Amino acid sequence: MLRGLYTAASAMVAQTARQDVYANNLANVNSVGFRRGETVLGQFPADLLAAVGAAGQASGGVAATMPGLDLTQGPLVSTDRPQDLALTGDAFFTVQTPKGQAYTRDGRFQLDAQRRLTTLQGNLVLGERGPITLPSADFAVLANGQISCQGKVIDRVRLRVPTQPQPLGNSLYSARASALSQTTTVSQGMLEQANVNGVQEMGRMLSGYRLYEANATALRYQDETLNSLMKVTQ
Repeated sequence: MLRGLYTAASAMVAQTARQDVYANNLANVNSVGFRRGETVLGQFPADLLAAVGAAGQASGGVAATMPGLDLTQGPLVSTDRPQDLALTGDAFFTVQTPKGQAYTRDGRFQLDAQRRLTTLQGNLVLGERGPITLPSADFAVLANGQISCQGKVIDRVRLRVPTQPQPLGNSLYSARASALSQTTTVSQGMLEQANVNGVQEMGRMLSGYRLYEANATALRYQDETLNSLMKVTQ
């Protein structure tokens, strides 16, 4: 009986965590370059034993894992703005933030007072030679990321494939390591939209809410049954 209570309660907690992820996805459905989060349910006791390196058997109860990212490609839209860049492939743009390098698929770039290419938050966009500085606002970016301005090659956009990226906010992601991309292409004058389908995400939220209600009902019934048994034994 107590195991049943724990199982139902842990399922409710896990569904609450999943609902938070779905809600965040919906909130960012119009965020440029956003990657939808996703969670996986696991068996909590078994996961705990594995984490501490212990042997044994355990059953009952679930837990939502740390949110991962759905890295599928988002749709591209044309803006005809030369500072806007979109990626097709698995790589991310590399930017320099006050806390170190980060990665983004948000290609809404601009030029600062020193004609350096930056994100909307002011983070420097990095090329293979460092921060990208342009002699003028009239520049071209080829599919391979090469940047030319006034007939001269300036740099190449630093495209990297991050390992297990984690969200930092403002469509920025951290990663344990990164690898050079060989297949990603760059499109100038375009932006990549979020890879979130609002209708599907709402369906996931409704399904999760029903599962939460079902476990809440199971918890209540088991609590009432346990209460009745205690009264009988008194």
